[in-house]
Amino acid sequence: EPDEDDQLPRDAKDILLQAFVNGPVFEVATGMVITLSIVVIAAEANRSHMVEFIQFSENFATMFFLIEWSFRVSVNGKLYFKTPMGMLDTFLVWGPGVLIVWIFQPLNAGGEMTDALKTARIVRMLRLIQLVKAFKDYPGFQDLWMLVRGLVSSGGTLGSAMVLIIFTLYMFAIFAVEMIGMWEMDPNAPEDAVEAQSRFKGIGVSMLTLVRFMHGDDSQGIMDSLLEFGPPFVWVFFWIFTALASFVLLNLVTAVIVQQALEMSSADEDELAELLRREQEREMKELEEMFRDLDEDGSGQVSLEEFAEAFNNSAVADKFALLGLKQEQALELFALLDTGGEG
Repeated sequence: EPDEDDQLPRDAKDILLQAFVNGPVFEVATGMVITLSIVVIAAEANRSHMVEFIQFSENFATMFFLIEWSFRVSVNGKLYFKTPMGMLDTFLVWGPGVLIVWIFQPLNAGGEMTDALKTARIVRMLRLIQLVKAFKDYPGFQDLWMLVRGLVSSGGTLGSAMVLIIFTLYMFAIFAVEMIGMWEMDPNAPEDAVEAQSRFKGIGVSMLTLVRFMHGDDSQGIMDSLLEFGPPFVWVFFWIFTALASFVLLNLVTAVIVQQALEMSSADEDELAELLRREQEREMKELEEMFRDLDEDGSGQVSLEEFAEAFNNSAVADKFALLGLKQEQALELFALLDTGGEG
């Protein structure tokens, strides 16, 4: 059994694990498995006959993502569940991953829910977001990662925007039904005009038609027919709706999302500076405690002999190695600082 002094202290193990999880090797490996998972999903959607390969890849990817999730939770703790990416990753690991691939799918092999479970697994395509994150430090991916991260973090804003858009469509759809759908059109009106009016004879179909006006999706033909054979001043209705929904509402939502992305970028710099400051304070505190332990005679000073002898303890050697100092370099630094030779 190895001696206790030969084992890394818990703090050193945590630092090594954190460096590994946040390192480029771990991110690139995660990106490669995500790419494999996406290729498997595409092959499954194309009804590929490589059934055994698909099953093996699904189980391998699920196991890898579960281990990856465990490492990230070990490093970040409860804070991981408070970030949008952490919550998304947790959902993808335990939802379309563990529950469907390892539990529901084996229990329902060949059953009626097989197709439904395959459809649910397509949700794993959201890992494309994590793929962008894995390569965010490489040129060409940094701007893309900022946009994707801004989109993910704007989930609440997008939800509020969707509610506002639906409310706007519903409100204007009511006016459209009363103004256009209930309009007594000329019996001699052409078929195009009758068809255009039929698109406003109910709340639901009116909302769908107004979405076309919101995006300019082939709505000119409908408006031309109603301008000629529909109610007077109908153009005022479409002008107000287009100005409010398309020019104001959608652009406002875009501006809010972009602003959040810029604020997040600024917050990242402040957070990084704060993390570095805390790391330095922690390192200084650990060094202070370590030097107190090296003061074997209790004189309040550590001599060069005591400092050199401390390197026989692997924990001390590992600590300085993590700081980027070899034994020779640490001894030279100690000698330079100990100008009086008193320790």
